[in-house]
Amino acid sequence: MDHSDNTQLQEVMDLILAGRTSDLTCPFCSGDKLEEESSAWGKRYVCPKCDKFIEPPPEL
Repeated sequence: MDHSDNTQLQEVMDLILAGRTSDLTCPFCSGDKLEEESSAWGKRYVCPKCDKFIEPPPEL
């Protein structure tokens, strides 16, 4: 992962934490939109193309 990948990941994480979770593009592969799922720990956002996911911290 290079610097631009880290920047994209941070931007997507910031949007998720701000509550703007619709139409997010995968920061790992840029190939698809992230889909919201429920996990044992809360919500997570999964890319259907590369199967990587972002799991934000649980709400306080």
